[in-house]
Amino acid sequence: MGKIALITGTNSGIGKETAIQMAKMGYSLILLMRDSENSNMAYEEIKQHANSNSIDFIPTDLSSFKSITNALNIIKSKYKTIDVIVNNAGVLKNSRQVNEDGIELTMMVNYFAPFYLTNSLIEFSGSDNIIRIVNVSSGLHKNGKYKIDEYNSDVNFSAYNTYGDTKLYLLMYSFYLARHYNNFEVFCNHPGVIATNIFRHTPRLVQGAFNLFLTSIEKGAKSNIMLATSEKLNGKSGLYFDKLEVGNHSKIADDLKLQDELYERTKIIIEKYIK
Repeated sequence: MGKIALITGTNSGIGKETAIQMAKMGYSLILLMRDSENSNMAYEEIKQHANSNSIDFIPTDLSSFKSITNALNIIKSKYKTIDVIVNNAGVLKNSRQVNEDGIELTMMVNYFAPFYLTNSLIEFSGSDNIIRIVNVSSGLHKNGKYKIDEYNSDVNFSAYNTYGDTKLYLLMYSFYLARHYNNFEVFCNHPGVIATNIFRHTPRLVQGAFNLFLTSIEKGAKSNIMLATSEKLNGKSGLYFDKLEVGNHSKIADDLKLQDELYERTKIIIEKYIK
């Protein structure tokens, strides 16, 4: 079967392009995306680029712990290990919305979902297997603030502040994993401001401003693919990339005490919602 890679958010944008290119490279893929017509079309398109490797689509709503748990149960019943995890899915909600558990959606999809999914797969894959983990962050993480106990944004919700917070937490989580697990190769990347539909919930004026700085989907996916597959990164871990180069990141993310605190606080928060 070859190496097995799990990729989230493959129904469009750089997630789909990452899956297509990794299928061409011979990876067997597990695709986590919503159960929709668009997702089924993407699945069929990605399968066209596979040779003998398998392409498995597990419908998953990353805004729902119940749906993620169901996907994890399916994965554990069908596979013995996972070699690569690409946490690509992300949202930017213009207004405060909550999921079935009352959790604000941007925080849920961008941070809690990859944390829960990755931690569960780490335990499943065991300590003997080298796991390559790629977490898609954003340059906007530099606007993020460390305030994990305010994760639900109950007061004074700001779409861009919340988005920045989630991407900062994802970077800190990446650095935590790199410090604590020698058998992981963990990378976080800012692929650029990509010409995808992540900004579809923002005002048109804001969308127009972002359009001035957009990176193509093909170029944006290159950092995902490099970090997920490059042998040149073997034995290296805990790096933040801005596109294809090691980049500057928020100094908050380097605070070891805050990394540890964030990890433990996030586990406690998530455990409240896992049935």
